[in-house]
Amino acid sequence: FSTTWGLKPLVHQGGSYERATINLGSAVVSQRRRDQYLSPKLIFAKVALRPEVFWDRTGGFASMNTNFVLLDTDSDVAEMPSLAALAAILNSKLIALLYKTMFGGLSMSGGYLQFQAPQISQLPIPRISFTTPHETRADLLARLRDLYQKQISHDSPETQAVLMQIDELLSSNPKRMDVVHDFLAFLTDKLTEFHGRLLSLQAAHDPFKALDGSIDFVAFSDAFSDELKYGELIRSPIDPSTTRHDIEGLKLERDGSLWVLRLLLKLRDPEDGWSSWLYEDDSTAVQRQWIPTYRMQIDSRKAQYYAHALPLLNQFKNARRLPGGKLRTVLKKLHLTSVPAFDRGANFDTLTELQAELGSTHQSVEYTDNLIDYAVYRLYDLSNREIEVVEGLAD
Repeated sequence: FSTTWGLKPLVHQGGSYERATINLGSAVVSQRRRDQYLSPKLIFAKVALRPEVFWDRTGGFASMNTNFVLLDTDSDVAEMPSLAALAAILNSKLIALLYKTMFGGLSMSGGYLQFQAPQISQLPIPRISFTTPHETRADLLARLRDLYQKQISHDSPETQAVLMQIDELLSSNPKRMDVVHDFLAFLTDKLTEFHGRLLSLQAAHDPFKALDGSIDFVAFSDAFSDELKYGELIRSPIDPSTTRHDIEGLKLERDGSLWVLRLLLKLRDPEDGWSSWLYEDDSTAVQRQWIPTYRMQIDSRKAQYYAHALPLLNQFKNARRLPGGKLRTVLKKLHLTSVPAFDRGANFDTLTELQAELGSTHQSVEYTDNLIDYAVYRLYDLSNREIEVVEGLAD
């Protein structure tokens, strides 16, 4: 639903372009391409794990390593699904499963799929009957939008109200498919807005505006000496005092009035004296697992500091390698791990506000994504059993 143009560089043939543009007046751009670039369209990533479709509503984007879907200007556009509604359908879980089922045999290494015109053109798109009188259609859409806005702003306790309205529209006689179509177009517009906001917030979310990247490092056991003295060592699901896995990451998370330290472990095999790695079934990937290790009472400013700093250990100037090897226990490796010294002067107010806005926007994206999936399920007339299959809840 979004593009990273202007936020992430375009990398192509060894070059990196911060804000890539194209001169449409150049002789190398054909008239056909020029017309396509200037037209509203859907842009497909050519290689991805699932369909990734961006709605270019104004014709502002040329693109590279992509495919386009444009409206057929020779047809009656008023009787065709809008590009915005198509974007919602094509980004849905249902189409992702259908595409993988139909064309998974063409997947490349890592499960990546190619999205080419011959495959895209075979995707089943529901035929929409635009028969609801204009005024009625506008009123029904306005009601859906109002219910949605109340849910997004948490003004309504009726979490099922939008779903019930969709069910009612598609079970009526005649079916109001055109109203659901319009609602999907509206949701695409909202998701495009939310994703754009997320990308901007993520670009602005730089922890090192609050963290001193050159601060000295100290041993973990020294940084948390008082907290460890009175904290609780967590021995399940993996006991860090007896196992010898390697540590790859640390994070600190709130647990009520306490804080829990979690470790990302790269798992070693105890059967051969911890010398080799444990691998995923039928895979060359080493098993990794986040585990809770300590539950501690920590001063709020210190906890806030390390909640931001620990996930970024290797980005500090004075970062050191995490202790490894088959001889030390996880607990010993943790106590030897170097972490930034606590900086009491670090101010995270702006970062905290950004994180709160990020969290709120993520919730809006998740709710809207789920709503699109539900509307698409009903538009395709899926049974509850079939929905469970798409959601991965049934074979």
